[in-house]
Amino acid sequence: MRVRPFYYWLILLVAVPLLLYAVDYFYFYYQEKPLPGLPMQAMPPINANTRLLVIAPHCDDETLGTAGMIHDVIQAGGHVRVVIVTNGDGFTFATEEEFKRLLLTGEDYVQSGYTRQRESKRALALLGVPAQDILFLGYPDRGITSLWETNWDLASPYTSRYTQYNHSPYSATFHPGAVYAGQNLLNDLQKIILSFAPNYILAPHPNDEHPDHAAVWAFILAAVLENKLSGQLEVPNFFTYLVHRGDYPIPHGYLPNASLLPPKPLALLYPSVWHVYPLPPELKNLKRTAIEEYRSQIKVPIMAGLLNSFTRQNELFAEPNISSIATVSSTLDLRNLSSWQQAPLLLENPAGINPLSALEQKGKIMSVYGLIQDRSLWLHLPITGFSATRNGYHLAVISWFRTGDGQYKRDYKAFSFDNSEASIPPSDIFRYKEDVIIKLPFPSHPPAFFYLRAITKDHYGAVINHSAWQPILNGEI
Repeated sequence: MRVRPFYYWLILLVAVPLLLYAVDYFYFYYQEKPLPGLPMQAMPPINANTRLLVIAPHCDDETLGTAGMIHDVIQAGGHVRVVIVTNGDGFTFATEEEFKRLLLTGEDYVQSGYTRQRESKRALALLGVPAQDILFLGYPDRGITSLWETNWDLASPYTSRYTQYNHSPYSATFHPGAVYAGQNLLNDLQKIILSFAPNYILAPHPNDEHPDHAAVWAFILAAVLENKLSGQLEVPNFFTYLVHRGDYPIPHGYLPNASLLPPKPLALLYPSVWHVYPLPPELKNLKRTAIEEYRSQIKVPIMAGLLNSFTRQNELFAEPNISSIATVSSTLDLRNLSSWQQAPLLLENPAGINPLSALEQKGKIMSVYGLIQDRSLWLHLPITGFSATRNGYHLAVISWFRTGDGQYKRDYKAFSFDNSEASIPPSDIFRYKEDVIIKLPFPSHPPAFFYLRAITKDHYGAVINHSAWQPILNGEI
């Protein structure tokens, strides 16, 4: 019997997406598969003097990334404080499941935030954390990047597209009625750090693919650096934990006898120092029980696999990479490539998990070198295949300048330097076949520290790859 053409098309319609999915899955599985025998260090010891501050972007991240350490610090007689930046009130699938309807209101999302607060309280109680040591900041889920970049001032608050609020509507909020502005979030974190005086901080990894996680990393480090440079606090033991990156943890799923290991691209970054914190069987079982308290998340199939994947033989932490920049003489001609042979590497971009990045092997920003000369930041970007590409290139620089009264002023700048168009004066861009040199004048004197981010987009505007928010010090801390 002949198969009708209609069925051929139906088979193709099903088979082609499945084939593409399989190719994509296996490509990134082997790209991300952990390196065997990767040397990793033990975490610094904990004891009765440990004051551990855990920073979580959403309700559940604190348990997924740090439950074992939280429990052991408390058992050792130390003190733990957990700060949860958002209530995770922008997760539509979970909210639909909770209220059993597709048409959701802003108040539905707020109520989902209260649900997630209760889940964190129950999970952390199992680990020994009393309710008074859990601080909910109530900032907008999926909005922390906007607070970090553009909605910084109180005069231009961010409005959540989920709850429809531009301030925290929650009764259990560290800063009641907190306006959704970046300066408020930074101030809250600084107050918490100064009042608690931690000697140990665990925060999100800068290369976490969830935008909230990446932005929370930038916020908490800025709070630590500003407090340190103001002479108010020493820099504590500071480590980061990873939650979101492709199918991490690899292998995925509930595998309690497997080790939690870093994705290969992150392990290959230089410098990259990873630490393990072993979980004995009884603690591993307790962590699993705590994870099960996040029922609103486990009911969503795509989340159940992720949450269950963090019950492993160990927890995993990375040391943050904080770059330093050098100042050079006014006589050095930084327009010439030969002047950059000894320049420090400021930013290195790992292989991405974006299919576009896999297809586009050339024409991407993978590293950035930098120097300060007089009142300008100079950047050198080696870009293989730059002259032949139609990609768009974007840089963002967020600087902290010390003012005369000892305070800090923030400055945000975003630039592009495509082959055809640029938002930088042509006289400040020096293009070569596979290199670009850029001069970015500071508004005044050089900053105490700044963050740098690089993004490559295709000619349709789709992101090919992006870096973390890389912190860079101008001097010692």
